[in-house]
Amino acid sequence: MGLFSLRFLPLLELELAEEEKELRERLAKWPLKRLCNEGYCITGMSAFWLDSKFGPVAAFGLGPGVALPDNKFE
Repeated sequence: MGLFSLRFLPLLELELAEEEKELRERLAKWPLKRLCNEGYCITGMSAFWLDSKFGPVAAFGLGPGVALPDNKFE
């Protein structure tokens, strides 16, 4: 990482900390319906394990042919 990049690292860390604080506040204070509407929560999902060449992989879904709604998950 170059000297220029290192100079901005503290600012990026502060920005990330603020975003995490905002997320924790929303999860603590918003009702479940609003969390779902805003893409912070998906309810009614199923989970199961799939075998892959890399080993077991968790898969999540709402049902056959049902696409996940817009969300803020990364």
